[in-house]
Amino acid sequence: MLILGETSSGTNLVVCVRNDGYELDLKSLELYRAVPDDSLEPDDIRVIDETGEDYIYSASYFETAAEIDRSRFRFWL
Repeated sequence: MLILGETSSGTNLVVCVRNDGYELDLKSLELYRAVPDDSLEPDDIRVIDETGEDYIYSASYFETAAEIDRSRFRFWL
């Protein structure tokens, strides 16, 4: 999975695009730090969620800058 912007700590940023089943741990349209983990399945991603801990989620819950439908973010412009 391609990730948006690498930070100085080696983590990367992704946008949460769905949170069904994880409403307390993930907020839709929120930026999260993705932690590199070569041991994950290709369709998984490890992110630091609202609890402050890193957990594995399906990558389908997140999008990168290249994947984001900008019409969802009109209020940011």
